[in-house]
Amino acid sequence: ATLRLMELATIMSDGPQDLLVNPFDPSVTQDIENTLRNASIGFIVSVQGTTIRVKNPPLSQEQREKYAKLVSQYTEEGREKLRKARDEIRKDVKIAFDAGELSEDEKYRTEQEIETATKAFMDRIDEIKQSKQREVMMV
Repeated sequence: ATLRLMELATIMSDGPQDLLVNPFDPSVTQDIENTLRNASIGFIVSVQGTTIRVKNPPLSQEQREKYAKLVSQYTEEGREKLRKARDEIRKDVKIAFDAGELSEDEKYRTEQEIETATKAFMDRIDEIKQSKQREVMMV
C-alpha cells in the first residue's frame, strides 16, 4: 500500500527552502530518502541520523516573478471579497435604515465604521502582499 509522507513522518520547516522530515519509525528512513531522491522534483536530499533534510533548490528569476504575480493575484482576490462583503453590509444598513430600525446618525456612524474597518483590512492586505513579494524576490 502506498502511504503519504505525512502518514510516515513529521515534517517541519527549517527556513524558507528547507524541510526536516523525522520518520515515526526509523526503519523507513532509507525508503523515504530514496522516494524523495527519485521523485524528479529537484529536491536535494540528505540524511543526518534519522532526520532527512530536504532542500528546495533556489528559484530562478523567472520563477520568482511568476510567484510574485501569483501573490498579486491572490491579494487582489482578497480585496475583491472584502469589497463584496462591505457592499453587502452597506445594503443591510440601508435596508435597516429604510425600515426605520436605524436613525440617520446611526446609519452614518455605521457607514463610517464599515469604511474604517474596510480600510484597515485593505491596508493589512497590502502589507502582507508587499512582505510576501519581497520574500519571493529575495535571492
